[in-house]
Amino acid sequence: MVTSELLYAVFRAIVTAHKAGVSFHHDTNEILDRSNEIRYPACGWKLPTVGLKREASVYYDTYTLKMLFVDQTAKDRSPTEMLDTHARMEAIAKQCWIRFHDLYIVDVNTFEGQDVDVFTVKDPVFTPVWDDGETMITGVMLMATVQMGQPECVATYFN
Repeated sequence: MVTSELLYAVFRAIVTAHKAGVSFHHDTNEILDRSNEIRYPACGWKLPTVGLKREASVYYDTYTLKMLFVDQTAKDRSPTEMLDTHARMEAIAKQCWIRFHDLYIVDVNTFEGQDVDVFTVKDPVFTPVWDDGETMITGVMLMATVQMGQPECVATYFN
């Protein structure tokens, strides 16, 4: 069964396997607060918004995924450096989404012995983000909605 915890583990595996050396963190706020433990480039996972989509008399779980892909530049960065950082993080975010799509949306695949059966409800959107503090953090917020491919049978949870 697909859960938000399983999706977290799947994306952590995808992001940390990227050749750019992106670190993966549980919360986007941790990255925006500039924790000393953050290694950039970084991806912050925000807990997904979970919903139920009804089709006829069956309910399917939906998950709106939100991930922040950012890198850090110097306070005195040039506009070109900001644009380059944004473009690089946008590309990495797209590559990670496409890898997820290829592995788990095109076909049902397994991750650590669990079936990952999902499909896209809302295509991904990559919204630019930037910060104007002491250190500049620039990148994109990836947001997409996926739906579980099989409905859960809740009757087994009741006497």
